[in-house]
Amino acid sequence: MVKSTSGQFELKTPRDRSSAFEPQLIKKNQTQLSEDIDNKILSLFALGMSYRDIQKHVAELYGLEISDGAITHITDKLLPELKVRQ
Repeated sequence: MVKSTSGQFELKTPRDRSSAFEPQLIKKNQTQLSEDIDNKILSLFALGMSYRDIQKHVAELYGLEISDGAITHITDKLLPELKVRQ
C-alpha cells in the first residue's frame, strides 16, 4: 500500500526470479509517494486536459492507473486558490 497526499492505493509490481527488477518511480519498500505526481496532475489539469486524458498520460508515462476520484481529490487542492483569485 502506497500513501500519497491524495490517499492510498495498491501498487502492483512485476515479480522476477532473480529480484533484478528495480522500479524507477516508486522504489522498493517505499510507502510514501512524493508530490511530484500530484504536481504533474495539477499542471496537466491547469492546461485544460480532461480526467480521461490525464489518466492516459499518467499511465503512459509512469505505468500507474489513477481513478477519477484520485484525480478529483488532487485537483480539489486548487479550489481554495481559485476562489481567492475570483
